[in-house]
Formats: sequence, C-alpha cells, structure tokens
Amino acid sequence: MKPTSHNSKKPLSWEADEFFFHQKDFLWYLQALLVTIIIASIPWLISNREDFITPSIILISLLGLMVYAGRKPSKRKFSLTQDSLTIDSKKFNLFEFSRYWVESFETYTQVTLIGIKRTSMPVALYLTDKDLTKEVLSTLSLALPQTNPSNNPADWIARKIKF
Repeated sequence: MKPTSHNSKKPLSWEADEFFFHQKDFLWYLQALLVTIIIASIPWLISNREDFITPSIILISLLGLMVYAGRKPSKRKFSLTQDSLTIDSKKFNLFEFSRYWVESFETYTQVTLIGIKRTSMPVALYLTDKDLTKEVLSTLSLALPQTNPSNNPADWIARKIKF
C-alpha cells in the first residue's frame, strides 16, 4: 500500500483490501454451529417440538453467515482529494458524508465515513500504512468532522466475534 505524493491538487491514491479479513479456524465455525443449535432449539422446545420451520430458518441463516464469513476480500483502488473519494470507479463527493470516525487496531486502522442520508451505507477504509493513514486523516479533517466510533450493539458484536 504505497501512497502517491499528496498536495492540495493531486489526489492521494492507494490500493487496499475492501475489508479487513479475520481468518477463522475450525473452532470458530464449530462455536458458531453450537450457539446456533442452542438458539434454534429454543422455539422448537417452546412449541412442544412441533415447530420445525423457525429452527430450520435459523440454521439456514447460519449457513449463509458461514459462507459470508469465509469470503476473502478483493483489492480495490482508492483515490482521495479534499472534496471526493473514489473507490474503483465509484466516486463519492465528501459532502455526501456527515462525519467520520477512526478505530485503531493492532495491525490496521479503520476509517468509517457516515453518509448524510439515514439510508446510506457507511464507507470503510482499511489502512495498514501509518504514513498513509496520517495523510488520509489530514485530508478528511479538511472536509468532515471526526466523531467517536459507533456504540451500535451490532458493531460491538461484530468486533467481538472478529467478523
């Protein structure tokens, strides 16, 4: 991940994975299966062992989750200027975002941009190079306010299970 030189007119460009991948071992999948079986058994037991649809949907959902969890990231090309962010060929104007937050982990930094619209998905940048991270944060700070990371329970759970 090598940044190009950065000044007010030239874009900051780099290539990185689309998301940070946590390698999951057999034990992770086994634990997920056991927890899902326990959860799926609750509606089955409450219904006097007559409801097979709800537990089946829960187990099928787990299969989808396992496939999704094993997906490897693809490389993406990023370009950032004082007023826009381009990911591959999709361009975002920075005024489409209301704020951003930064989370530092052992091997990478995650910068999450939050859209102005309630229905817009957050955009995350995963940076492993410290110099590049400083340049990205410096550029973003010119256009957007920085806030604290999300306290959303779903985000907390995703971090805890390394999803």
